[in-house]
This record gives sequence, structure tokens and C-alpha cells, in this order.
Amino acid sequence: MTLAAADFRTDDVAAVLGGCGHDVGRPSLFICEGVLVYLDQPTCARLLAGLRSRAAPGSRLAVSLAVHRQGVASEQVTAVANARRASGSAEPWQTILPLGAHLALISRAGWRVERAIDAVQLDAEAAPGRTQLVTALSGPRD
Repeated sequence: MTLAAADFRTDDVAAVLGGCGHDVGRPSLFICEGVLVYLDQPTCARLLAGLRSRAAPGSRLAVSLAVHRQGVASEQVTAVANARRASGSAEPWQTILPLGAHLALISRAGWRVERAIDAVQLDAEAAPGRTQLVTALSGPRD
């Protein structure tokens, strides 16, 4: 295993992975646990697309997503969530979306969504409807 430092806001994740010896010809598991909520949407899109560009057929993406119900403004949800968190001003959450918007973002990056599970299905103490755990597949490159 190799640990690679990257600032997703400025670094090209595909180049970082390539520079660390990631084998683009072998299937990989890419895990983004608790990451996307801290990034703005364009950065999320670049990260997911960068990972997809390094994903051989058979690769999988596993991602946790902060979600809210449809019909509520994402900016309002994010502002309220940050106001309630002690670290909300120092480490603000930036991307909380309805599940469908998140899945569309993942799909536009070239991933094929396989499954979405509400975290409460895995942990009875989780708040229902707040976190989705999603897996997506790479499929053949175009």
C-alpha cells in the first residue's frame, strides 16, 4: 500500500495516483468515506472523474454521502448543518444534496451506480435519511 498526499481542490488525483504507481490496468477499490461533504460540487465532480479515469474494468467506488430530502434548498441545509456543528466554521460542510443529485453527479463522472443504502440499515443509531452509502462500478472505458 502507498499513501499519497493530495489536495483534491488543486491536485489532479489521476496524476497523483499515476505518480504513486497505481496500476491503471488492474481493478481497484476507491473509497471516499466522509470526503465529499467537505468539498464543493465542482471538486467532487473532478475527484470522481479522476478516480474513474484510473479505474480498470471491474473497479469499484464506495462513497458515503450526506443527503437531505428533495424539495429543500441544499444551501440552506448546509448552512444549518454547519451552524449546529462546533467545527462548522473551521471545517465547513459544502456538499449536502438530495440522493438523486448525488447519484447524478456520480453517474456524470462515468461511474455506474450499483447500490445505495441508508446508513440506518447498517447502524440502528444512525439518523435515518442523513447518510447514504453508495457503491458504483467502472465498466468498460469508452
